[in-house]
Amino acid sequence: MPRTKPPPTVPAGPQTVLLRDGRLHPVTRPALRADDRGLLLGLGLFETVRVVGGHAPLWPNHRARLAAGLAQLGIPWPTAVDISVQRLPELAKRIGLHGLEACLRVTVTAGSPHGSPVVLAQLSALPGRVFARRQGSHLISRGHPRALAHLKSLAWLASAAALRDLPLDTEPLILDGETCLETASANLFVVRAGSVRTPPADGRILAGIARARAMSICAALGLTVREATLTRADLLGAEAVWITNALLPVVPVLSLDGHALATTALHRAVAERYDLTATLDEERP
Repeated sequence: MPRTKPPPTVPAGPQTVLLRDGRLHPVTRPALRADDRGLLLGLGLFETVRVVGGHAPLWPNHRARLAAGLAQLGIPWPTAVDISVQRLPELAKRIGLHGLEACLRVTVTAGSPHGSPVVLAQLSALPGRVFARRQGSHLISRGHPRALAHLKSLAWLASAAALRDLPLDTEPLILDGETCLETASANLFVVRAGSVRTPPADGRILAGIARARAMSICAALGLTVREATLTRADLLGAEAVWITNALLPVVPVLSLDGHALATTALHRAVAERYDLTATLDEERP
């Protein structure tokens, strides 16, 4: 998808639809009990999934990560997750987004102390922050490492606080001392000396689905790609810096703390291949 086009016009009317445990649920009505452990303790996980034409090409990757995380937390796999995703084409048509990109958030909470896990699946138009960053993103050093950063947990307070009051095209850069880890919602890539580097998945970052896909695309393009510790100096002196997440999916970083960063056309090659392969995956039976 060309990154220079303005966002498509979204049809008028409701822009979101919600399923609770695989069934339609009014977005204006409470969906969780007051004693749900996801609400009280943050005990649960979520996945943010890019939807194209009513389908989620990378859902198997998101599903695998969600299943592994739930197992780690001792939360049994709820079949309503799969039921909800199977209804995507119907839901996209229902809110007029069948021919457009959309965002699916699948949330699984631990449920009430003596109950079953609860699955909330919400499909909506892409957030304005996504479109704002597709032309390029700016980073500001203001975040700190999250606890259990390798899990996409409901305990998102640190990231939400870091994002507060920032422009839509600006992301907080998460640091551990002098080490750059990720942004509040994306993984980090640096091009230096002709090789592509990204912080290691050592428990201090969320190993994103888009991160893994971008790494494999770089390798397919003949680029050397490896995990490596990165500092602010590495970013400031890089040939190019990118961020990736499921919705962006690949965009350049234009500045860090007000300092302009170098850019190349390489991210466009990765982004175009990303969209092309996602489309091909969607068309496979």
